[in-house]
Amino acid sequence: MIIFFEKTGEIVGFIAGRVHDELQMKMKIGNETEKMIIGWEETNETEEIEVEVENLVDVGNGLFKKEKVKEKRTRSKNIEHNMDKFELLQEFESISEVSPLNYKIKKGELIKK
Repeated sequence: MIIFFEKTGEIVGFIAGRVHDELQMKMKIGNETEKMIIGWEETNETEEIEVEVENLVDVGNGLFKKEKVKEKRTRSKNIEHNMDKFELLQEFESISEVSPLNYKIKKGELIKK
């Protein structure tokens, strides 16, 4: 989520979502607003990681055993922003009445009005 706020901390708008592309990252509301990003900023970079997965191996007679195997996978290297506020982002996304517009930003923290 990208939250736009005035210098007073008053939130004036937001872009919902968890991962934001370059175009969204460039958006602004007027010339005097600032923004807080909660979630990830997309990048074109990727990295190879090794993960451990469990496979079922047929050992005969209708029996299977679990076998741990390491696999290489590729994932994008997105940039994290304000992940300490991720729980609040989940509340904003839920069907509850919690909205970013019910908050102000003071010294980098979201404060309920």
